[in-house]
Amino acid sequence: MLNFYEEIKQQYSGKNILLISHETYIDTLWQTAYATSEKLHLKHLESISIPTYTINNELDKWILAALHDTAQELEQAMDGYQLDLGAKAALGFIDKLNNWYIRRSRRRFWASGMD
Repeated sequence: MLNFYEEIKQQYSGKNILLISHETYIDTLWQTAYATSEKLHLKHLESISIPTYTINNELDKWILAALHDTAQELEQAMDGYQLDLGAKAALGFIDKLNNWYIRRSRRRFWASGMD
């Protein structure tokens, strides 16, 4: 999402851009991504292969399971052209990610030694 924003910013340099979102879900996702990238000093990211490792933290297991469930719900909804159900699944995951997982994992993320 941050790359998309930077591309738009460069493409329309010097112009005002209005982004409209329904309610605050997209804003919440944007603020979460932006704050996380700023805190972790994420700049110019590259795609990499993610190594396989054992997940011990219960919150990590929970959010990955929620992501898996959401991906399945979203795929079924999109395959059936049920955009409202797809959006509901995505927004539900964003809520879990922001209001449960990130908030309860913040100290662990910011600590020097993540488990």
